[in-house]
Amino acid sequence: HQCFKLYIDSEISWSAARNKCLSNGLELAKPYDAVALRHYIMERYGLNDEIWVGGYGDGSKIVWQRDVKQLRSGNPLWMSGHPSSYSTTYCLSLETTASYWKSYPKQPYSTQPCSHGEFPLCELIDEATNCPEEFFMAGSSNQCFKLLTDSEISWSSARSKCQSEGLALAKPYDGVALRSYIMERYGLADEIWIDGQGDGSKIIWKRDGKQLSSSSPLWRSGNPGSYVSTSYCLALDTLDSSLKSYPGQPYRMQSCSIPEYPLCELIM
Repeated sequence: HQCFKLYIDSEISWSAARNKCLSNGLELAKPYDAVALRHYIMERYGLNDEIWVGGYGDGSKIVWQRDVKQLRSGNPLWMSGHPSSYSTTYCLSLETTASYWKSYPKQPYSTQPCSHGEFPLCELIDEATNCPEEFFMAGSSNQCFKLLTDSEISWSSARSKCQSEGLALAKPYDGVALRSYIMERYGLADEIWIDGQGDGSKIIWKRDGKQLSSSSPLWRSGNPGSYVSTSYCLALDTLDSSLKSYPGQPYRMQSCSIPEYPLCELIM
């Protein structure tokens, strides 16, 4: 649920783009679904150039200006050969040139010299949602999630941790959008515990006892397979390599004892 405004009156440097956004009460964009955003912009505006978004080099990595979180070099959203530099003179572009869109349909990001003239993509930062503070929504599910990143813990500890806060381990209605959002917002490169567990013959959601079908298209290749005992639990796979290899398959089974971050949900 992001609101963007694209200024196409003039192509300007990254710093000028940021100032342009700020002067209008906005921020340079930090997209949670850059592939869909690029597609929309190219369809609507018919551009054939790059667009400035809110990332820049800090000398050793690419970070988002708004929260200084890293956009990792292994992220599958990078166009081939990028990031080309981590220098503070290089900034983050959304690649909306037609040739690159055709060659790299799922890789919308590149780094460009910050002095390069590009259109600014601004974002309205509106924290007003139906969720309490520290919670977020992802996709169109209207679920309120809270990711606890203070420590990685076992599945049973994760479940207890959520319950101790009056929450439940998450049962996502849109696992694909949720994974994309979490990887973009939090910059994680690990798995996350959610509410499923094996019962000896199948995978069930512990909250309501309903089955997560073994034929669901959301399973990563090879899963759940034989991992259906009670010692195996359900993870949202937020590894860079998995997002690249299995973009529409966010679920996998892991030993319940493996430490991972808990994803909790507010049951409304």
